[in-house]
Amino acid sequence: MSIFKPISKELEAVNAMLQKEYIIKAGHLNSYAHLETTSFNSIIRPATVILSGRLFNYISNQVIALAAVVQFIYMASNIHFRINEDQNEDKGPKDGSQFPVLVGDYLYGKFFTSLCNAELVAYLGPLSQVICSIQEGGILRRKASNPYSNENSNENKIISLQQEITYKETGTLFETGCRISSELAGTSTEDQLNVQDFARELGTAYGLIENRVDVHNIVLHLEKAGISLNKLPQNKYHQILLNLLDQLQKDMPNIVKENAIGS
Repeated sequence: MSIFKPISKELEAVNAMLQKEYIIKAGHLNSYAHLETTSFNSIIRPATVILSGRLFNYISNQVIALAAVVQFIYMASNIHFRINEDQNEDKGPKDGSQFPVLVGDYLYGKFFTSLCNAELVAYLGPLSQVICSIQEGGILRRKASNPYSNENSNENKIISLQQEITYKETGTLFETGCRISSELAGTSTEDQLNVQDFARELGTAYGLIENRVDVHNIVLHLEKAGISLNKLPQNKYHQILLNLLDQLQKDMPNIVKENAIGS
């Protein structure tokens, strides 16, 4: 995306790390699972992690590795969530269930080894908790999709549950990755909390956009993200994040449509 042009070199470095790990002895991982994602999904998580450090004029190989780790976690969970156990293995490995499960597990493994290689093992705990949260959100989503589930009986309860699921599946990864990035930058606890608040609201809004639900609350989350962002340093990277919030709100229908096609 053009708004991320000022951090294009950092994003290229993240992409190089990802692409390197997609190639194994058996071939490219895309032969065994659907790695395809929309252009927006391929960049928004690493970009926000990088910008959370850049807000404080900080960038390092550790931040680049962290951005890749965040994308590994997203890719792994996305592959697992897209598995349809009724799909026929005869259509090809990537359209079955066995290979995608293995690929998703492989990417989760790369999250761990990447942390080790970048000397970021201290953050294994919070990032592992994010994975647990994502899986819990997936369980809640599947339970709620059951037509006989009690969660389908009350409209307010459904909206509340959608918010909870979206936060677990999407918001936690944004907030944890961005907070760690700001911590690596050596910022104060107050700044880290403001980054976390911003990223949580941004991530939850984007998750609601991905799932094409609750347009009213998407706007509210974006507004809250803006409030937290305005407590952070005012520089060109701050402006990029403001532009991102504006673009998400303006392009919401297009993003919804793109995600529907890419899902």
